[in-house]
Amino acid sequence: MTKKNFVFSFAISLICTIFAIIQKNKLMQTIDTYKLTSMEEPSDEILAQIMHEAALDAKYKGEEAHKRYFDQLRKMANETVQIWNNPKSSIATAQ
Repeated sequence: MTKKNFVFSFAISLICTIFAIIQKNKLMQTIDTYKLTSMEEPSDEILAQIMHEAALDAKYKGEEAHKRYFDQLRKMANETVQIWNNPKSSIATAQ
């Protein structure tokens, strides 16, 4: 075997090994094991799951904020009605 053939066969085996390791890591990559870094990109499945969970979280937080907002409006409206209906209130007697 010539030196050139030896280097070529070594490079091919090294490339195959690296490719196999990369493929194994992609198969092992799950939402629980994936770390969001600039060094590796998520698989399409992982990215879809991350986006789905972010959308669900945003929807939940939006619904909660909406509920709190209207609960606060109802509370303020009830307090205003009570003030207006109170005969001892300065607002009620100012008419």
